[in-house]
Amino acid sequence: MQSKELASDVMGIGQPDAFVPYTTEDGWRVILPGEEGGRRQAAGKVLRAFTKVEITLTSKEDLESCVRHLEESDRRFAANTENPWDWAKVMIRDLQVRFGVAWYDLEFFSTKKEAYSDPKHIGLYAKFGATLDNFKVEHFLVDERGQMTAAN
Repeated sequence: MQSKELASDVMGIGQPDAFVPYTTEDGWRVILPGEEGGRRQAAGKVLRAFTKVEITLTSKEDLESCVRHLEESDRRFAANTENPWDWAKVMIRDLQVRFGVAWYDLEFFSTKKEAYSDPKHIGLYAKFGATLDNFKVEHFLVDERGQMTAAN
């Protein structure tokens, strides 16, 4: 086990704190901060639309596999700030996964918001035992004040 001294800011240049998972008041465990961990602000992006996703899985193994896929995707987003969209925080509770998609370009949102139903995505879901029937997806537009309205 590493000591806290090894992780200290020896040079005094201010390292960002590592994300620490936490539990919300309603029992969801936030396991990845996504763009809400500061990526949006660091890239100077403005939220234009948002998609809420909830996946209900049938086993702990499927949940763990789904989370691994989201973690890998999140790592790719952290490395490329040019994307017109990003993941929002990822939360788990029981056999459910909740996360969001932050959209920074309305035209891109309009053309890609249903990408989750693309056959390539459906093939990926099979790797963690899910089909479209396991998904609940809601789309929202975000105004200049940050208020969301349904984008059906």
